[in-house]
Amino acid sequence: MELPRHTKFWWGVGGLGLEALDQSRAAWLIYFYAPPVDANQAARLSLATVSVLLFAGKLVEAFADTLVGYWSDRTSSRFGRRIPFALLATPPMALFAVLLFFPPSHLHSRSVAVYFFIALELFFLFNSLSSVPYEALLPEIALTSDDRVSLSAWRVYLGVFGAGVGLIGSGLLISHFGFRAMALVMALLAFSGRYIGV
Repeated sequence: MELPRHTKFWWGVGGLGLEALDQSRAAWLIYFYAPPVDANQAARLSLATVSVLLFAGKLVEAFADTLVGYWSDRTSSRFGRRIPFALLATPPMALFAVLLFFPPSHLHSRSVAVYFFIALELFFLFNSLSSVPYEALLPEIALTSDDRVSLSAWRVYLGVFGAGVGLIGSGLLISHFGFRAMALVMALLAFSGRYIGV
């Protein structure tokens, strides 16, 4: 029996908000911490420091994804193997996505670097805890090859829409309300999309 279209749609919505969050973060995080000279904005960190910290964060995340997948494969609960991870990890994921754009203003550059790295690592960790099990739901929801392809297509279509929201919407939000408002809106979009998908 083919999966209903509404099931495919709602599962895809779970990735829409996260794609918006990821694209807005990718577009603006470096600019926020290490803006160009002509940006009329004080640099919080050097571009080299931000680059090294982002690389280190991604390196750690690569190992976290594997461990989270292993953990969720071996978890059992009355809600299944995957859903508890998505439900419990999504709120802190959204929180740390916001905190990345809220460094305390009184910190010196070394303390800002520590703050940035900790907030980034915690965002990556909770993102893995939320997203890896959620994506692993695909073969558990779609039992046939056709359903898997169709479910993946819905995820891609809605993800592209979310990426557009993140790339275009983030710039509009920043120009009208600032970085912090943008971070809050994108985090709420990721949080609500994931919960709707679950």
